[in-house]
Amino acid sequence: MQQTPAVANPSVIEAHWPTSNSAYGRRLHRRTLMSTITSLEAQRSQVLLKGQAVIDRAKAENRDLTASEIKQVDEVHDLVRGEIDPAIIAAKKKAKDSSALFDAIGALGNDESTSDAFRLFGRGAKSHAANVAERMLDRSALGDGRKALLTGASVELDPGAASISLDIHNDPRLPLTFLELLPGVRREAAQYVYMQQVGRDNQAAIVPAGEAKPTSIYSAGPKQGSLQVFAHMSEPIDQYLLSDVSTLSNFLQAEMLYGLQVAVEDEVLNGDGSAGHLTGLLQTSGIQVQTPAADALTTLRAAATKIEVLGFNANAFVLNPLDWEAIETARNSSGSFDLGGPVDRAARTVWGTQVTLSTRLPQGTGVALDTQVVSVDYDSTGVKFEAGTVGEDFLRNQIRFRNEGRFGVAVYQPAGVVQITLSDD
Repeated sequence: MQQTPAVANPSVIEAHWPTSNSAYGRRLHRRTLMSTITSLEAQRSQVLLKGQAVIDRAKAENRDLTASEIKQVDEVHDLVRGEIDPAIIAAKKKAKDSSALFDAIGALGNDESTSDAFRLFGRGAKSHAANVAERMLDRSALGDGRKALLTGASVELDPGAASISLDIHNDPRLPLTFLELLPGVRREAAQYVYMQQVGRDNQAAIVPAGEAKPTSIYSAGPKQGSLQVFAHMSEPIDQYLLSDVSTLSNFLQAEMLYGLQVAVEDEVLNGDGSAGHLTGLLQTSGIQVQTPAADALTTLRAAATKIEVLGFNANAFVLNPLDWEAIETARNSSGSFDLGGPVDRAARTVWGTQVTLSTRLPQGTGVALDTQVVSVDYDSTGVKFEAGTVGEDFLRNQIRFRNEGRFGVAVYQPAGVVQITLSDD
């Protein structure tokens, strides 16, 4: 009888540490455990078939089992009952325990859902605003085909439920805000906890049989996050004007979404972490710093390298528009525009990396990052639009819009972010 393959040892099926901003790690670990169980069950069937083949061969030859065959059948029985079945039972128990553990970790992070891109601001704003306006207008109110605004109407938008795709790498349109590049995570409470990694010492290596395995250190700990209310209102607007100019409500709501975007973008970049503020990227402990190099292009390349040498993917730069203008209009020694090589003006990339512009960054300061180490967090309501009257608005036949939402930011691996100083000036 051929030698039976070694039985998988369930004691080495250890829990992976999932990323708290995504269910991907938990799904991957469950799939790994289920794959192990399936493999063990397949191994059990294979071993039993080999034992049964010995018995069937003796029956076909109309004889009793020989001493050697009896030994083979006994070995099959001992292997199944003594090793494989206990391994299957242990693996199933570990899968059950790990499932409970990961569910608890997921609850700790309050990350009910994660979207690939934060879909409310930037290129999605006009689409959202048109959708809101349509839902807040009543076709039948004026009786002549015009629409009247529903006073007291309220509409909520889920940033993760947009019908348009904002995959930056496949979408030919330029991103209007770097928030579009970041994942969005819906939190179920205003105060939440996520895991932040502050160190990585990878010691994985080939290990000879019998030798002690090296220990890798992935320093991570819980970090407190919070959602803050971002809100503003419009000035009083005549209701008949809103009814007569069909595009006015769309325009106002797109403008209000843009205003909200600017405020959120400012906090995600610059928030100082004081009461009522987010802790923005530039104020997060553990991010890297890039000082000026020979020129702006070299400085950006050096910042990307700092991210890449740590195993991250430098896939976004955030620059002040004036700094990007200086890079685009730089001239070489002959006096011609130096737009060759690393700069692609049409795609707005440098060194093959997407550049997004933000007026919330001071001139001379930039950010390089791996967009997967940061998320924009929001609550289950998303963004809310409301229309109503205040004070004497009702007497004057006027109405106001209110636009608000709760947002936060989570930085899971600060080393994947670099603050760039472009010049010494």
